[in-house]
Amino acid sequence: MECTCCKQTYHPDRALADRVETALFGAEPYTVCPICEQNVSDKLQTESYKNRWRKAALPCLDDRTVRVAMLAIYLRRGLSGDEGFDVALKEAQAAYPDKTINQLRSRGDEALVLLEALRKR
Repeated sequence: MECTCCKQTYHPDRALADRVETALFGAEPYTVCPICEQNVSDKLQTESYKNRWRKAALPCLDDRTVRVAMLAIYLRRGLSGDEGFDVALKEAQAAYPDKTINQLRSRGDEALVLLEALRKR
């Protein structure tokens, strides 16, 4: 099976290994396909692929993701004493009630990387 986004042959074992590696170490925009979750080499990161990547990544930006991104922004700027921080924290915790503040921040940081990649269109 060929992925519709990165055009690589889908390998379930490789996708699982790539997913684990990304979860542990993070990834730059375009290096992981949002459809099959396999790593994409620099050679395959053409403009056409980047356009497909952005289209596939857009649905990931739901309201919950935006909430944790706002929390991450407050934490990055050291505004944890600000009234807005309390609102952002409550909304992020409501969106992901089973996550710790560090997990929320990590999710928010990932969302900010995605937003930045989409902004560079």
